[in-house]
Amino acid sequence: YHFIASDKIPSFAERPAMKAPGISKKAVEFINSGEYQYGLINFANADMVGHTGDFQATVRAVEAADAALDNIVRAIDAVNGLLVITADHGNADEMLISNQNGTLEISTKHSLNPVPFLIYDPLYNGDYRLKPFGQDYNNNLSNIAATNFLLLGQAVPDDLAPSLFAD
Repeated sequence: YHFIASDKIPSFAERPAMKAPGISKKAVEFINSGEYQYGLINFANADMVGHTGDFQATVRAVEAADAALDNIVRAIDAVNGLLVITADHGNADEMLISNQNGTLEISTKHSLNPVPFLIYDPLYNGDYRLKPFGQDYNNNLSNIAATNFLLLGQAVPDDLAPSLFAD
């Protein structure tokens, strides 16, 4: 377990990159060490800066997280690893909303839009396939845990929601 604390600043719009460069640097070190089979990394940039309502700062926040993720993808490539990318909610994806009068206003709330779920697997050989969204059930964040267990080659505990993989 390694925790990198956020800066104590009045507004994350002041430093939209937040700790993304340091987080990716530490993640790359862990990946390259070969000591870990699983890691969970959180880039809070789009969420925390999105809450400020500052659109330009949010763009810079997303760019910083994207650059940090690129470093991690390169490390995953180097070790023939696998990477799952997802989110727990939106925020930066919907910063302007129409009010009751039809006027656009800044939204600093979490959106209810579907979040991405991507598996980056340079060695993918067709051995798994995701269920299409909305087919037989609505894909949900609760399905990610079981999916991760299967990607790790582990049995899925009975009390988890089904995985996102097609049978």
